[in-house]
Amino acid sequence: SMQFRVNESLRHSQVEEDMKQAARLAIKESNEKARQDAEDVAKLEKEKRRRKRESMQFRVNESLRHSQVEEDMKQAARLAIKESNEKARQDAEDVAKLEKEKRRRKRESMQFRVN
Repeated sequence: SMQFRVNESLRHSQVEEDMKQAARLAIKESNEKARQDAEDVAKLEKEKRRRKRESMQFRVNESLRHSQVEEDMKQAARLAIKESNEKARQDAEDVAKLEKEKRRRKRESMQFRVN
């Protein structure tokens, strides 16, 4: 009977030890899972920030590209206006020379007839 109680006591101690061991393992696994979940969340957040940053950079680049295109168009327009003004000035000069030449010939012709 004494041996039985000793054996029972040892058995209960072993069961208790096994339960403690199981609890420690469960806590360890739970902590590992929590750590892994935290890592996964951190990775997702990091990826989300990276995508947002790249998206913002893309928008900035697009904006800069559109600004450059707009600037190039303005530059081309200014150049076209300048060339058009230059051509108009040249045409006006040419007309003035032709008119002057016409008047000179008319004068010479009238001079010729007088003489």
